[in-house]
Amino acid sequence: MCLVNYELATDIYNNDTRNDEVKSVEQVKKDINEIISKSKLTPEPLTEQGAFMEWLLVNDIKEQYLKKYKENKKEKKKERIIMEQNNAAKNAIKIVEKTERTVEPIEPIIALDNLDEEMILAMEQAQEDLPLIYTYKEKGKDKMVLSWAGIVKAMRLQGNIKIDPPTFQEVNGKLIAMCMAHDLERNISMPGIAERASAGRMGAEFKYTVLASKAIRNAIKKIIDPYTLQKVMAEGKKRKSFVKVY
Repeated sequence: MCLVNYELATDIYNNDTRNDEVKSVEQVKKDINEIISKSKLTPEPLTEQGAFMEWLLVNDIKEQYLKKYKENKKEKKKERIIMEQNNAAKNAIKIVEKTERTVEPIEPIIALDNLDEEMILAMEQAQEDLPLIYTYKEKGKDKMVLSWAGIVKAMRLQGNIKIDPPTFQEVNGKLIAMCMAHDLERNISMPGIAERASAGRMGAEFKYTVLASKAIRNAIKKIIDPYTLQKVMAEGKKRKSFVKVY
């Protein structure tokens, strides 16, 4: 792991009240290059990082530097995660809009949840002709539920629905996505929460996108009226737009 950050070292050096001299980054680099040159005359020449650490030690700022370096690294990681989450939230909204354009106008089991993940990914990759219904057996009886595309179709059919961008929060060590959906005509607002994304997915940002999209789905499902859901279900049956899970 590279611990060299000339800008940070220079800043700490210049803010140390024990130092009367103010150095530029280039001067610090020059000091360290001199240490490297001198070390080449010894049996164990120093690497850049080794010379950098020796310079910190000589100036008695090594402890300050390492503490600040770790703080900065932690802060950058936090900023990166926030950026990934924000990108995923925006991406999830785009997927809803894209699904709306794809479907024609007019708490699920894990297997169905996994299929919705595949559908979300399919929309992200510009695939179309998505099934509106999932069919499966439960206790020997045939069951039918609307897919991600079916839910979005129902939202479009009902109309006057506004979706807030999803947000993320860590609860008891588990990342959850939260979203609010608003039925503007009936003045109803309902939350959607998602905490499950299949293991093995590649990339943190895709995980955020899946969670955000599921939170949107779960919020929408709560404000779609039963009549609209039945209309979409009937349309799916008529078009044979379904996938058998098992």
